[in-house]
Amino acid sequence: RLQRFAGKVIRTCRMAEGQALEQFEAAGYHDADPTMQPTIGGGRVAFQLDHILGTSGVTFSDFEVQTRSLHPDSEPISDHSPIRARVTI
Repeated sequence: RLQRFAGKVIRTCRMAEGQALEQFEAAGYHDADPTMQPTIGGGRVAFQLDHILGTSGVTFSDFEVQTRSLHPDSEPISDHSPIRARVTI
């Protein structure tokens, strides 16, 4: 169990460091949120793990990180915050 958990932590940290995103950017993609707002975690351990990517000719506007729970009485369905953006082609 501990080894499996440690593996997940390592993979998440690598994604948060931007190693996977660097590969997409090298291939010509750009991120809808260049400010890298956090989409998971909180406080000192918050980071952006979720992205909307586009290629040349695709522009983004109105990027927003939304609250996890859409209804005040409901539990969040994920530990990630939903993100959205207006996409123009």
